[in-house]
Amino acid sequence: MKTVKITLAFAMLFIIFIAGCSKSTLKPDDGPEQEPVSAQRVRGAVFINNHVYPTITIGNREWTTENYHGDGGIIVPFIVVPPEQDTLVYGRLYTEAEAKAIVLPSGWRLPNSKDFIELLRREMPDYKRGANISPDVITRYMAKDRWQFTADGSNVTDFKAVAAGCYAENVLADTIHYGMGTMAVYLMVDTNTIENSYKRSIVIEKTDASSAIKMRDIMPVNLYSGSQVYNINNRYTLRFVRDKPKAN
Repeated sequence: MKTVKITLAFAMLFIIFIAGCSKSTLKPDDGPEQEPVSAQRVRGAVFINNHVYPTITIGNREWTTENYHGDGGIIVPFIVVPPEQDTLVYGRLYTEAEAKAIVLPSGWRLPNSKDFIELLRREMPDYKRGANISPDVITRYMAKDRWQFTADGSNVTDFKAVAAGCYAENVLADTIHYGMGTMAVYLMVDTNTIENSYKRSIVIEKTDASSAIKMRDIMPVNLYSGSQVYNINNRYTLRFVRDKPKAN
């Protein structure tokens, strides 16, 4: 490789620039950088509680690509997009406790933040938690329909996010549904962190005709439950994931 000579001053500035750009927004317990995520996608299926769910293997992970609709949970209300409402498409919405009680095949689990980071690195190889995600990238994870204010979803990744909304408590502690047709809210559980610190959800949203398409991770906070930080009564869409099976 040809060697390029640069001045000491320029080298110093270059090092400072690189150091500044390499600062990560990930938490210390997010661990070391993962290997680059392969662009290869492999379709498959998994049998969960008497139903076959399609899957897609993206890089290091295999994901279900259909919202879970097994026993328990609450159905999505018949609003905004009837008569297209279909539980097999939108799934059911579950609390974290209900989600953790679901018996999964060996190796399968509820996703954590690292799983979603790896998923996002399929389209953004340098993604760090907290980084801005462009609408062009987000639409690659969105289904081509089932969104009220956009038809931009391309589903290039085959993740097929549909806007089923979520249930959350309001000021009166009533659990209400919102976001039908405008939000996809996926439960994300981090089990290796301090209680209540990183229990979050991944949200994809397009809230009205003039708003931008956004994707972010949030902590569902209930300001009306005293010292309780995490709202245990919120309900989410469920997807499952497992590490990519090793070849024999």
